Amino acid sequence: LLLAQGAKVRGFSRKVEEARAAVPGVEWVTADVRDPKSLEGIAKGADRMVIALGSNSFRDPSNKPEEVDDGGVARLAALAKAANLKHVVLVSSAGVTRAQPGEERFAKLMYGVMTAKLRGEDALRRSGVPYTVLRPVGLWDKPPGEYGIALVPGDPAISAMISRSDVAAVAVHALVDPAARNKTVVILNAAQPQVDGWKSAFAGVPGP
Repeated sequence: LLLAQGAKVRGFSRKVEEARAAVPGVEWVTADVRDPKSLEGIAKGADRMVIALGSNSFRDPSNKPEEVDDGGVARLAALAKAANLKHVVLVSSAGVTRAQPGEERFAKLMYGVMTAKLRGEDALRRSGVPYTVLRPVGLWDKPPGEYGIALVPGDPAISAMISRSDVAAVAVHALVDPAARNKTVVILNAAQPQVDGWKSAFAGVPGP
């Protein structure tokens, strides 16, 4: 989406060759959010940043939530502040303020992920860099723009879904929308008369 808008884009990955093959036209850099040294210079020359991390410790236990969803976000937020970036968009998750510990392995892992994501959000807010925090609900692979998008302040309990492509659209829009500055919203697909009406919705969202 950014490339289509004519933006010059830098991305980083632990698997640069795979990333380059999937998304050509991007300046790809090898880096790992768990390794602060590898992130040096990642924000140099940039003016905006999207942070979309997921520890996925279900697949790889070495990707600990505290090192990725919390520490990784905090490291990037600090680099964004040091580089005087104009705006940072963080893709977090709905439910981060309502996580409850549980006895089962899945419940324990999800509680760890959600609490780490909330700490990552707070680290971004404390950094002093202008931000938008997006909290998508359940993700699905519907085509972009098929449904409207609702922006809901805070972290209410909502059973809904949102297209991954629509999450990306909101993230890219929030990068340059002054009304999105220092806002936190749950985002979900919703039936609306105008599927792109959400683009003016940030103005109605209360600030921090």
